[in-house]
Amino acid sequence: MLRPKRRGFLRNLAVALGNARDPQTVPTLLTCLHHEEEPLVRAHVAWALGQVGTPLALKSLEEALPQERDPAVVDEIRSAIQFIQSG
Repeated sequence: MLRPKRRGFLRNLAVALGNARDPQTVPTLLTCLHHEEEPLVRAHVAWALGQVGTPLALKSLEEALPQERDPAVVDEIRSAIQFIQSG
């Protein structure tokens, strides 16, 4: 059986947390958004924050947007913000 490497594991974890939509996961997701080096992981964390959709998640995504340099992560942050605002 193949096992995901760290990047894949963290991506899968972000997806699971986003699907859970538990507001208690926001602090953990924010730590990852601000400190994770892998753009793939940050993008999935942004998606997860959008799924959780708390005011803190929205505020943090808005604050992270101008600081993010990876285009794929920027796109995912924008999508997450729009998802929260539409909801």
